[in-house]
Amino acid sequence: MNKMAVLVSGRGSNMQALLDQEGCNIRLVCSHRSQAAANFKARRNFIPVFKTKKIDFLEWKQFLKSRHISRLFLLGFMRIVPAEFIDSFRSKILNLHPSLLPLYPGLEAIEKSFQDKAAMGVTVHHVIPKMDAGEFVVKSLVFKPSDTVENFNTASLMMTFREHYLVRRVGEKWN
Repeated sequence: MNKMAVLVSGRGSNMQALLDQEGCNIRLVCSHRSQAAANFKARRNFIPVFKTKKIDFLEWKQFLKSRHISRLFLLGFMRIVPAEFIDSFRSKILNLHPSLLPLYPGLEAIEKSFQDKAAMGVTVHHVIPKMDAGEFVVKSLVFKPSDTVENFNTASLMMTFREHYLVRRVGEKWN
């Protein structure tokens, strides 16, 4: 069975959705924020947390390899991952992104697509050195441009629900 690590920066709601799934194979959580809520959720589920204030991807790679981690899932990880790190896991890194890529790559994708009244959705893709440009694993439409969305909070909440669904679906197949 493949051992998975999750890289996080914040709340960890998508990580929790994956943890709630039966047969989840998360063996480690990596974070660069000592007070990230995701760290506390991981510990509550008896999953070790590797955290550093400053990200040293060489150190992270060595630590992950020493733990025999073979797959990584970036769930709300708000950092650009260097090519050397990506190459060391040979297409075994996935990222969850809150837009229908290739539209709205990078930060604030939900905000930008909402402001533009564009289609809104979620993409899980392979991580490559170019940001948010890897091969798609799955994409899911949440709102069409013609849909009436009451407000940003509603849109954001619906996006979160879809993210949780996709994370569980991908995690189930990827274990």
